[in-house]
Amino acid sequence: MHATMAQDRQLRISGILVPPINRREPAALTANGEVLDKISYGLFNPDYAYLGNVAFEGIVDLTRFEGQEGIRFGSVFAIDGLRATPAHQDWYWPLSGVDAPVPQAENMQRIGSTERDWFLFSGASFVEKLDEVFGIPNRKNVHVLDWGCGCGRLTRHLISKGYGRITGIDIDPVNANWCQANLPGADFSLVSTDIPTPLPSGSVDLVIGHSVFTHLTEADQFLWLSELNRLLKPGGHALVTVMTNFSSAIEPFDVDAYMAFQRDGFLDVGWQEDGVDSQKPGFYRRIFHTVDYVLRHWSAYFEVCATLEGYSDHQNAIVLRKLQ
Repeated sequence: MHATMAQDRQLRISGILVPPINRREPAALTANGEVLDKISYGLFNPDYAYLGNVAFEGIVDLTRFEGQEGIRFGSVFAIDGLRATPAHQDWYWPLSGVDAPVPQAENMQRIGSTERDWFLFSGASFVEKLDEVFGIPNRKNVHVLDWGCGCGRLTRHLISKGYGRITGIDIDPVNANWCQANLPGADFSLVSTDIPTPLPSGSVDLVIGHSVFTHLTEADQFLWLSELNRLLKPGGHALVTVMTNFSSAIEPFDVDAYMAFQRDGFLDVGWQEDGVDSQKPGFYRRIFHTVDYVLRHWSAYFEVCATLEGYSDHQNAIVLRKLQ
């Protein structure tokens, strides 16, 4: 889903709404539980015209949501009003808690995002759903580690949600310094590409990592799984994202690379030269996993509690728990 602020408190949205395969019926977009009008299906942008009626675009009048913290976008079946897509695939547009400075385009480019609206939309959507995934009764009692915090796409929303303690770490000195200077309410540190980090063992309740395992070699992923396990308290959780089969559908693989990915479950496409690995050039890769691979190999480090397809755009979330 994509959203852009237009003039006069209008939000222009577009996206793809595919109902579950077991109910091939029309679905309608909702905002805070209400079916939206002024939405057209089957238009979208020319690049996706082939998708037909599963694509949508339209305008949302933000004045309808005055006084609310944000807009939660979901979907229902048009016939009976039952939920069509799972809640973990919802998107969230924040209407409050966005007063912190927004990084410059060059900072956002280092995490693969250059648009202010997308930066806020994607980060808020990730953080908004954490309470539901983990059933957090009181955020003030939770110490969250934003692993690979970049320029604070997630951290800024953790701060606005009132988590008790927030720590952000990253290997990129440019963005780690930006966060430290611009996002009061959290502690930020530059860390090495190598483990261990300086953080104490068993000090963290929850680890979140958006698109970090998507950039680690196979050997490095196991080292960092071990490190995350060390940092978490017994019974603590992690939610991290990976690029899986759904992500591979939008990657221009050649046949040999795709077949190798399906055979091995892990594919390193090569170095992603975004500048974030200045400490160790070549460290920052572009990586794909299959869910079967994650289940087979990561269970040596954690209990793999769930895989949530489409939790963060095209990336799957993997929910992990440290055993007692």
